Amino acid sequence: MMITLFTIIGTLVPHVSAASWQKYCESLHWACADPAGVDFLARLANQAIILMNSFIGALAVLGVMWGAALIATSGANEDGRNKGKEIIKTVLIGTIAAILATNILGYIFYIFA
Repeated sequence: MMITLFTIIGTLVPHVSAASWQKYCESLHWACADPAGVDFLARLANQAIILMNSFIGALAVLGVMWGAALIATSGANEDGRNKGKEIIKTVLIGTIAAILATNILGYIFYIFA
């Protein structure tokens, strides 16, 4: 996980994380040529962000469905409705935070790429 993080940072500032860049180049020799290596890593990071958005969206839909099912099956039980509302609220807040984080990462890649 940390090597991946340092590799992404290395695309932004290659001279700061030379050790992680070297580890990356050892496994993928063809991707280290300038500027092709930087372009490859930028495309790789972009695809990772797209994949992360898809995964976050799927989890958000499942979370809202779970909360709605709890509300629908609670009947007159106030605790079940409150638990379902809390799950939906938590999922929506988490989804908004994840979307903001993804947009911030995209903006950073746009600035430095």
